[in-house]
Amino acid sequence: AIQTTANLQPVIVAAGVFQSGLKFDTDGSSSGPDFRTPIDTTDLGTEFALIWVGNVNASQHSNTSHHTVLGNLRNVQNFPTGTMGLAVTPTSGTVSFINEQGGSTKEEVVDTNALTPGDFGVLFFSYEDAESGVDPLLSVDGSVTTSGLSSLNSTSSNNIGIMTAINSNNTVRYGNSADGICKEVLLYTGDQKSKR
Repeated sequence: AIQTTANLQPVIVAAGVFQSGLKFDTDGSSSGPDFRTPIDTTDLGTEFALIWVGNVNASQHSNTSHHTVLGNLRNVQNFPTGTMGLAVTPTSGTVSFINEQGGSTKEEVVDTNALTPGDFGVLFFSYEDAESGVDPLLSVDGSVTTSGLSSLNSTSSNNIGIMTAINSNNTVRYGNSADGICKEVLLYTGDQKSKR
């Protein structure tokens, strides 16, 4: 990911202290990082994996709502069509893979074995559109959930953001962008379920 506009970049050092990764901090309404990969959901195809390593602050704006850690999700109804990604609810640490399918429709895989707010963790999601049906797998620090998804719509051309929620018009939705630190992100095309 590349962001050349200084005020839209995450922070690596704050007040002379290394932040152990990229630090994301938004005001919840109109300013903060806008950090995106060159990949959109159409690039992922029907077999892919998303991996995010980092932490999410428990106290932040709208902390009982979904906050995107990796994806092009809006996280609020009037969902865009074909967006998807990993989201965390900051107060509970509940992790979801969400596929927004337009209007009020979304598909969701939820792992209630939560990411502890403020602690570093690993989120992994893999998907395969197999002959026998969809095959999702969501893992939070090794706990596994494999149900909750019956179909996938991956038609959005909005680029996948890192700790950046994205509106359908491709602008940042700061109120649902996650505050915290991202250590690593991996996006794979192809089935990665056996490699988790």
